[in-house]
Amino acid sequence: MPAVTLQYWDLLAKGYAPAIALNVAGAEWELESPGFGDWGSLKWTTTWGFMPNMKLEDGSAVGSELAILQYLARKYPQLAGETDADFVNSQNLLGQAEELWSKLGAHSASPMAADKSVEAFDAWVAGNAKDTHSAKQGLQVYLWQFEDYYGKNGGSDGKFTTSGLSIGEIKLFSVLAALLSVVPGALDKYTNVKAFYTRVGADPRVAAVAQGKAANMSKPFSAYLRAPTV
Repeated sequence: MPAVTLQYWDLLAKGYAPAIALNVAGAEWELESPGFGDWGSLKWTTTWGFMPNMKLEDGSAVGSELAILQYLARKYPQLAGETDADFVNSQNLLGQAEELWSKLGAHSASPMAADKSVEAFDAWVAGNAKDTHSAKQGLQVYLWQFEDYYGKNGGSDGKFTTSGLSIGEIKLFSVLAALLSVVPGALDKYTNVKAFYTRVGADPRVAAVAQGKAANMSKPFSAYLRAPTV
């Protein structure tokens, strides 16, 4: 039996990065995707009443995406970063990718929140004012930040760290995948971020998860968020 069970739906949301990290690390794992009708009975069997939740071989569990990623980085040190500089870059990307995810989710529609403003979404996507408060920061500023960070912190060959597959990079990749499902072409003006995304997506261990071909998976991850409509 797999050593760990990752509980989440096969959607481009909070469970995608942990699934990729598990597969990149070479862990023995399986994805458990409950039916939406079963969630009510399963909710309080998880650590915090939400997913992702990762059940460990000893019967304990790790709840929340960021906790899971940090746990995996401790158990599989290659995910944490090979050097101190790699660790710092990974952690910085982890935090800012989560910030981008929160803004993307707040402005995008989903099956759980269909009624979102088209005007607010369009303004956020186009937003490029760097002098605004971070709470009002638009998508173009976030993407510029990642592009700028790459250049200032030793990025090369589509990698922010030596391995190019730290938990921070995996988290950023997962958020960019969700972003591109909502805003196709969003990375076209950001050469290094696009090169990063393309390189990670081409890694066979990542592609196996994306395509639903990793061990114990039955189908690909699919889009969860979408652009609002009138």
